Amino acid sequence: MNQNILILNDVNTGNNLKQGDQTILKYICGDGSGDVLELEGLKARAVLKNRKNTVVYSAETTVKSNNEIMFMIDKVLPVAKYILEIIVDDKYIFPSDNSLYLNITASSLGSLVEEIESNSLDLIIDDLKSRLEISANNYVHTQQVASDIWEINHSLNKYPSVTIVDTSGNLVIGNVHYISTSKIVVKFSAPFSGVAYLN
Repeated sequence: MNQNILILNDVNTGNNLKQGDQTILKYICGDGSGDVLELEGLKARAVLKNRKNTVVYSAETTVKSNNEIMFMIDKVLPVAKYILEIIVDDKYIFPSDNSLYLNITASSLGSLVEEIESNSLDLIIDDLKSRLEISANNYVHTQQVASDIWEINHSLNKYPSVTIVDTSGNLVIGNVHYISTSKIVVKFSAPFSGVAYLN
């Protein structure tokens, strides 16, 4: 009889998740023989792999009490069935087999991302520039140094709409804070460089 050395108990209500859904996912790490594992406070990484065994997503977290792992997927993944692994302290990999998976299903957000990704950066920039040129009152800010906080001074004398594209051509959503009619601060979850279009 084959028995897993390390097991991962799924405490979610299912294994289907729509693209872009940032629901917090919960799992409990365990020992197949029933031994008590003391993992609380250790660093952990939740990993999703595709059918080719390639890692397509990784999220850092910390093991909570009762060996509970919580994480969310903050990236819009392609529709597919992904194998889930939890790596704790770079020593333990849960579960010992490939029995746990997440099924990412299509969403309207996923369709939008696929449309944006199918266009090249140059096409996206040209399209945005042409749209902004309709209004004589626009400003283009180039963020050369990667940062998770962009401070943008402009001379539009208004609270402009903001569109941000990273250097790979991806549309990026950030938290826009209007400091005044001539300054905004945009905060992101991770540092990157790119272009901000204000109009």
